[in-house]
Amino acid sequence: QGQSAFLGAGANGRVFKLVSGAVLKVVVGRKSDEVEKEYLLMLQYRKRIDIQSLVFPVVENSFHSGVVGSVAYAGYLLAEEGIKIGLPLSNALKTELAVSLHGLHSHDVIHGDPRIDNALTLGGVLKWIDFRQSETVTTKISRRRDVHILRQSLGGSVAAATEEIEAYENDPSVERLLQVLLK
Repeated sequence: QGQSAFLGAGANGRVFKLVSGAVLKVVVGRKSDEVEKEYLLMLQYRKRIDIQSLVFPVVENSFHSGVVGSVAYAGYLLAEEGIKIGLPLSNALKTELAVSLHGLHSHDVIHGDPRIDNALTLGGVLKWIDFRQSETVTTKISRRRDVHILRQSLGGSVAAATEEIEAYENDPSVERLLQVLLK
């Protein structure tokens, strides 16, 4: 009824809202083989009680891939449509980002691309999407990379928060991460 089903495009795919309210993520071409990895990681993370509140819900058994002509495609369903977070962010939302990213890190999950574009709200709760570059082992280097990416996506300079980032590496607490994001 006059509304577009197209919700947006990322670096590697397109996202469409379906009549049922679910969301379809589709990737076509050379990156389509990475979509199954992302889908399986999100599904795995959603089944872990300790971090399911941080990861956007995917629909089980919804992954599909194939080839049409010579073009590969892959896709899966997300349970609902989330709400994009826009800049500038309030300190309360920056706090929620720090808490949620720290929650992933404290459960040995590195997001890999925690830009603001990969965080949505669902029912007023912040959730992460796009786990294509995710890892399940945390190191100081991988945590630092996540923090750099998030800080830059918020418009902050990494160089301006070097001390705070180093402090987070040595004491990975929510408070330290919040200092990085609020500086």
